[in-house]
Amino acid sequence: MSDEEAAEAGAPDQQASEPAEKAADTGKKSTEHVNESEDPFGPDRRGFSEFYDRDYFRTDGPMRFVRTPIRHLHIGDVHYAFGRSGTVKSAAVREDYLDYICSRYVAVDRYDEMAAMLRDHRLLVLHGYPGSGRQTTAIVLLDALADGRVARFDDGQDAKSLTNDDFTEGWGYVLELDANSAASLTEPVLNKVRDLVRASGSWCVVIAELDGHRRDLADYAIPHRPPDKDKLLAAHIDKEIDLDDEDGLEARLIELAGTPRMRRALGPAPQPAEIADMAKLLVAHGHGQLTLEEVEAMATEAVGRQVAEWFTVLASTDADHLEGPLRLGAFRIALAVFNESPYTMVVEQGSDLVRHLKSLTSDDDEDAKKLSLFGDDHARTLPVCRAELFEGPLPFGSHAIPASQTRYCDDRYRAVVLSYVWQNHNNLRDAIAKWLLDLSEDARPEIWVRAAKAIGLFCSLDLHNAYTKLILPLLRTPSRAARKAHVAALALDQAARDERIADALRDRISYWRRNGTPRQKLTAAAVLGYHLGAATIDRTLEELRVLGTQSEQSDVFTDDHDQSLMHMASYSLANLLAFGQSRPVLRQLAEWSASDRQSLRALAWWALRHLIRWRGYDAGPVLTSTNGLKHVPRSRERWPLLLVLQDEEPDLREQIAGLLRWALRGRRSDYVARTLFGQWVRAAEASPACMTAFVDFVPTLVHNATDADRLRYLLTRLRRDWADPLDAGTAGQIEAALRKEAS
Repeated sequence: MSDEEAAEAGAPDQQASEPAEKAADTGKKSTEHVNESEDPFGPDRRGFSEFYDRDYFRTDGPMRFVRTPIRHLHIGDVHYAFGRSGTVKSAAVREDYLDYICSRYVAVDRYDEMAAMLRDHRLLVLHGYPGSGRQTTAIVLLDALADGRVARFDDGQDAKSLTNDDFTEGWGYVLELDANSAASLTEPVLNKVRDLVRASGSWCVVIAELDGHRRDLADYAIPHRPPDKDKLLAAHIDKEIDLDDEDGLEARLIELAGTPRMRRALGPAPQPAEIADMAKLLVAHGHGQLTLEEVEAMATEAVGRQVAEWFTVLASTDADHLEGPLRLGAFRIALAVFNESPYTMVVEQGSDLVRHLKSLTSDDDEDAKKLSLFGDDHARTLPVCRAELFEGPLPFGSHAIPASQTRYCDDRYRAVVLSYVWQNHNNLRDAIAKWLLDLSEDARPEIWVRAAKAIGLFCSLDLHNAYTKLILPLLRTPSRAARKAHVAALALDQAARDERIADALRDRISYWRRNGTPRQKLTAAAVLGYHLGAATIDRTLEELRVLGTQSEQSDVFTDDHDQSLMHMASYSLANLLAFGQSRPVLRQLAEWSASDRQSLRALAWWALRHLIRWRGYDAGPVLTSTNGLKHVPRSRERWPLLLVLQDEEPDLREQIAGLLRWALRGRRSDYVARTLFGQWVRAAEASPACMTAFVDFVPTLVHNATDADRLRYLLTRLRRDWADPLDAGTAGQIEAALRKEAS
């Protein structure tokens, strides 16, 4: 560690300690609150576990392209330029282009109704969103009436300014309106256009973005939805096949397109243009020009092209009209960070990002705080962001409750949006960095965990810059040392998923363990409890042993930092078990519990204390399966975690029981017994299946009469509890298990 880094990290924290809350008494049914040093996430542990487990950004495999700003790619005879294509300004649609789209066109929903309306009124309004194939449908409709004489008005043309001179007899015209012009579209304006095309003997299709509530345009407007993607892909493959290709090639390529691998590459909600590109890639593969890996990679890069188009608009928009595009861009970035979150949360965080972005160009705070009261309508915002609403479970305390949430239709957009902005818009980095650091101050795991993951993604893309702008500030923040250590830990854990920098980060963590400042050591202890630590579990257990026993350097616990390091190391040990390393962690805790070194016994006890309190929903993929690891079944997510583990994997029962017996016989036995028989019995009381597993496990805790007497005493206390006395039937089942063991 350099002198500069040590200075950046700062001195040991002199933070004001928060008042500690008492440990829960016997058998409390409500969610319990504990001191942050004992459980950093308290009642939000479930939320932390779920957001940690599901929100990683993928930058490997076909997503490798996000690591480097790419503008073009040339493989074989197929060439793709990654960037915004120029807008065609010519009036007439080229004959070859007209033949191309008409030969491959797949009719959209309500196509016959569109054709009839255009034929009868000579005017039709197609309202939908960019990329849905609106222009293609318009051209096909007009070609059927105008016999190839189809023209497009220039960009920026306004319907109000059209005159007789703009139309020629027998021609069909496409008029595409921007969002502002579409919003001001009225029935009188359309009546005027109708009269013009009737008088000239021509036809016109107006393309517009409408919110779907414009009933005043009902006589002219029909919603446009994309065509069936499978039919469209088959149509494009059919036209890409050469006449001299081998028989059966088309059928094989259509079958290949339907495989899960190719469907993932194309994405769950592809636009027609992306489907056309995919057909070209598949046919190139059929001709031997591309491998399947290259098809997969090039198809995935369509996400990058879409994102580039989104943000290129910001660079080409003048300051007077920047508000809308800026707000939309900020929403897309916020959605990339907070995917699968309530829509209002994404809007709120996006608005905060807008303020940070505006602060780069304006010193007027009042201007930066101006918000449009009606600019966040999800009916318009989500489609243009290729996003959707859905209902799914969202953690709240120890429960997962149904909630309306928003997400990208294609999960790949998350990493692509963030990587594109970070790598291609250098001037935005400071604002985004400040925004993420502000988010890390939020106590809600649905906020700070997501912010940490985004910080980690930026570190994997540009470690030197992101480490300086984002990691070091977290290490020198003077408050909430434990949680800031977890923010930095999750960020580094995300970054270490990139194999290019994983070894460098492991070495930095190891250096902190030996020579770091107190805050750096705390962060090292935290990060070892996640994926980075689990990947080298034997080395990690040794590192946590050293970090968690700093007290051996002094005669007694005189330094609060020693205590906080031990708490963090013990938490990471428990976390490693909860996220898939149950066997090595249990073996290590058993070894330390039998040690003659008090510091090791204390470290083991604190780790076990966490594990006794946690339930199934607090774990990630903890259970061993034939395919590696699996999550706790939903039916058991409210069971005590260790009870789930021993019930699902019986070979671990004696190890778990041995650790619990050791804790029950120690000087802190009263706390362990109250927690064990408090929370565990309450969980069993609420579930017959859990009760069966608990009653079956109880005898393994009894090896002598003293063990049995201790458990009976606790059971009596539960039955006499003033607030929530234990049900007599539940108590009877447990007492029967104890009598059976005693006999």
